[in-house]
Amino acid sequence: MFQIENLKAGYNGKAVVDISAMSLNSGEHCLILGKSGTGKTTLLYALAGLLSPISGSIRVSDQEITKLNKSALDAFRGKNIGIIYQTLHMAGALSVLENLLLVQYAADTAQDSKKAEKLLAQLGLLDYRHRKPETLSQGQQQRVAIARAAMNSPKIILGDEPTSALDDETCETVMPLLLEAAKASNASLVVATHDARIKKYFQKTITLGGVQ
Repeated sequence: MFQIENLKAGYNGKAVVDISAMSLNSGEHCLILGKSGTGKTTLLYALAGLLSPISGSIRVSDQEITKLNKSALDAFRGKNIGIIYQTLHMAGALSVLENLLLVQYAADTAQDSKKAEKLLAQLGLLDYRHRKPETLSQGQQQRVAIARAAMNSPKIILGDEPTSALDDETCETVMPLLLEAAKASNASLVVATHDARIKKYFQKTITLGGVQ
């Protein structure tokens, strides 16, 4: 779960996002909509602790993340926050399976190949576990990204435009898998997108209009 209060976030001291209050309980899902430049990615990066807010508080799973120093924040993020980026960010020299295990290594937790293989099997990718990410199709890569985000059973999963580059058929395949991955760990799911195709999967929607 997370809770935001009086959040202003942006760059060079200029706020792109200005939210007085926003919260999501464990297991709830929220879609963040808005045109380019309205702060969707900025909000996600603030929630992930990748961007320090200008002001305000962000509480994730009862932890005020804005109070943590960099090393403590990195450790907290690794264990509690799963991130699905718009483009695949994986180690090209490693296999799909090794990339998933790398997430646990970075979070200083025991590497569990059986869990990684189970996630890949659920996503229809077990036969690709020894392949390099770059050899997979776009839809397969996005499913790997979902598996990676779920590896540490996070409290919150953040998706930055996870479906915008997918065709309709692949989008309809990926979204239920993403929801299932969040359900498995009772994680809150926050997806920022301009992809109107996935609105039907979310009961809670917030539209950002930017700071005037």
